[in-house]
Amino acid sequence: MCGICGFFGKKKNKREIVEKMKEKLVHRGPDAQGSFVNDSVALGFRRLSIIDLEGGLQPMKSSSQNLTVVFNGEIYNYQELREQMEREKKILFVTRSDTETLVNGLEAYGPAFVEQLRGMFAFAVWNEKKEELMLARDFFGIKPLFYTVVDGNFVFASEIKSILQFPGVPKKLNERALEQYLSFQYSVLEETFFEGIYRLPPGCMLFYRQGKYEICRYFQPKLQPEAGCSLADMEKKLESVLKKSVRRHMVSDVEVGTFLSGGVDSGFIAVLSGAKMAFTVGFLDGNSGYNEENRAREVARYAHLSYHMHTIGKKEFWDVLPKVMYALDEPSGDASAVAMYFLAAKASEVGVQKTESGLLYVVERQGTGEKPTLNDRVKVHYTGKLINGKKFDSSYDRQQPLELSVGGVIAGWQEGLQLMPVGSKYIFYIPSELGYGERGAGKDIPANSALIFEVELLEIIR
Repeated sequence: MCGICGFFGKKKNKREIVEKMKEKLVHRGPDAQGSFVNDSVALGFRRLSIIDLEGGLQPMKSSSQNLTVVFNGEIYNYQELREQMEREKKILFVTRSDTETLVNGLEAYGPAFVEQLRGMFAFAVWNEKKEELMLARDFFGIKPLFYTVVDGNFVFASEIKSILQFPGVPKKLNERALEQYLSFQYSVLEETFFEGIYRLPPGCMLFYRQGKYEICRYFQPKLQPEAGCSLADMEKKLESVLKKSVRRHMVSDVEVGTFLSGGVDSGFIAVLSGAKMAFTVGFLDGNSGYNEENRAREVARYAHLSYHMHTIGKKEFWDVLPKVMYALDEPSGDASAVAMYFLAAKASEVGVQKTESGLLYVVERQGTGEKPTLNDRVKVHYTGKLINGKKFDSSYDRQQPLELSVGGVIAGWQEGLQLMPVGSKYIFYIPSELGYGERGAGKDIPANSALIFEVELLEIIR
């Protein structure tokens, strides 16, 4: 998740204004920020790094220097599109980012390039030669994009709170949206709860030039049933499409986890994804029909996911509502937004780190004691499982503390233990090349096994 903002107009203090707009988007992009300002336009960007952590900085220019883009989202087929442009347009790319693919594709093929994209996105592109600002939103409106016109200035942002930083934007209730909300618990209008501020519809592009804007639809969903297709064929096709979609979503240069509700859809995705971690929320009222914690835990166990759970109390639920409402910008009748807030907070709290050798680990509790060396003996408590679906025998599901030599265990274990101060509790994922690899170990542990286990370092024995 990143944040974009900007405006097209004759304001003199453009840089000061766009900086204030960016400040309201820091939560969307804590990793980096950037701006592009000239006599006509100001573009702002806040980044959450997912792909090409070093090279994907924005705003980014096309290879011709004519286009400048700010982009929120992911293009899942960017590698195929990049190869296509290298082959057909002889474009020389200098980063591995999907942003560079996007801006050069728009330069090479024009706005119609949007129809080739597969992903979730909202972006703004400044065309220097045409003096034109183009906005676009993905096919189904996954990524948000809002806009308004005030005193002859066209203003846009990922969130309404950023637009409100632009001088002269009125903060006036849109009573038509309120009427819709009270009837249906949401508003179907393009105009938001703030009068004069609009959301760009899904599957649409907007072009602003010479003081006017035009909205063009590039995607319209169509229902086209296939005659004579059997249920078995449809099931097979659906499974193939879902597997392909999930694989595309997993393209990332950072660790990807999965939210798990206990329902069919999230469970299916969790199993297909190959993610190592799952996050779930439940409620203190365990008998509630809304509480699917037990089913989520079963899915996580089946898929061999490191499982992270947060139980929401009644007071905690009500206390967090102001923060959730601030994040949403508008009223919402969907109480699951609160659960999503706690899910995201839990995922952010846990985090995943990776060593240079490929050992993944999560710090569940950071101790304050000394770290062991390769020559030390330690006392630990641990439980673990094989990623390939087979379980450890009972001797490896340690209920009692175990004494072992740091230097006498497999490479992944050695590296992991030396990371931990005494008193720590870590979760480790050891890929096969760092684990049992070719040799295997124990009667139920075959070769080429990857491991995931939880370790608590109790003491160093000397």
